[in-house]
Amino acid sequence: MGKVDFIVTDAPLLLNTIYLNSPDKTAYTKEILDRFNKYDNFCFVVERNTAVFEQEGRIQNLEQSIEKDNDITKLLKDNNIYFKTYNHESLNKVAENAVRTHELITGIKKEIPIGERIQSAKAAGDIIGNTPYKAISDKSYLKYSNAIASQIADKLQQNNVAFSGRVYSNLTTFTVNKKDLDKLRSIAENVTRNFTDRNHPQLIPSLSQQKPMQKQMTAAPLQQSRSI
Repeated sequence: MGKVDFIVTDAPLLLNTIYLNSPDKTAYTKEILDRFNKYDNFCFVVERNTAVFEQEGRIQNLEQSIEKDNDITKLLKDNNIYFKTYNHESLNKVAENAVRTHELITGIKKEIPIGERIQSAKAAGDIIGNTPYKAISDKSYLKYSNAIASQIADKLQQNNVAFSGRVYSNLTTFTVNKKDLDKLRSIAENVTRNFTDRNHPQLIPSLSQQKPMQKQMTAAPLQQSRSI
């Protein structure tokens, strides 16, 4: 943890609720969703090729597997978790879209110099917003860097958008009604654009552009970057 930007898995936390064999999953599902929402998640579903199915090593047959597929998409939709569906021909787009989503969530471009400090919106654990969390119906969630969370909150307030937010160490989770999700995205995109323009991120010059080191200089150890 904390050493990479992405972890790719075909067994995310949410699948625990799908395969739990229990007549009442309410409390367990809530706990899983709470843990799930503490992370930045990029969810996607790959369409099953029903013409090719290997039974060996599987518990479910093809019909049962398709039923699980439907359970997964229902879980995502019921909890307003954004996901995109890909087929085997479009899988090459997954990484590209994941990186774009990561940049939007963190609120900074990857060209910003490594190690630039992200200012916290407020102390970690604080609740922000203009509406109690329980009072927001049809909830949808998005996370953004604390570097821009205060500006997003101000813009939501100015636009009379009901929201609740929880500040974590690096990110703030914004909760809005599903009908206001596009407004939140639009506001966050504008704030992100202003943030990057204001900070003038600079690219590190290529090796061919860098001046050769003088022989008398002592080589300094490179500082290992930390993931956001």
